Amino acid sequence: MLIPELQIPARRALQPIRDQLALVEPGELWSATFSSSRYGVFVIEGIVIRSAVDQHIGGTFIGSSTSVPADLHALRKLESATPVGAVLAPNEVSHGDILRLQIAYNERYTLTVLGTALRVEGGGTVVAGWLVEGDRVKAIERISSAEENERTLPPVLSRLTSTVLPGD
Repeated sequence: MLIPELQIPARRALQPIRDQLALVEPGELWSATFSSSRYGVFVIEGIVIRSAVDQHIGGTFIGSSTSVPADLHALRKLESATPVGAVLAPNEVSHGDILRLQIAYNERYTLTVLGTALRVEGGGTVVAGWLVEGDRVKAIERISSAEENERTLPPVLSRLTSTVLPGD
């Protein structure tokens, strides 16, 4: 099953990203699509926060007036957040499932993260670096199972690299 939000072109077009970035205002709801060698393609939706000149969604850098992250492939302004459907328990998640997580980023902001569930050696599962287990994860929806995905199954991660994860 192909998930349209997780499809990116072979070559990224930088000018449309810069054009969109020029329109971003703090407090607005935006979606950012990234491609990472560690986590694969993922999408983060949330309220934009500006610190000095840098702009972030859920602590993830989406750019500034002079810089576009190398792993950013698309930006899209949203009218409303994508709802999370049928809710799973963390122990129902399999390595390679495509999941949509609703995460309480802080007391004021909620994020939606869409991406591939990756098991971590020693325990735990992450989507785009966010732990699936934890107090801040409010909902988990399986978009497609690992068996339904038309992509190469990523390897189990050897360790976590981030220290700011839900539930910490």
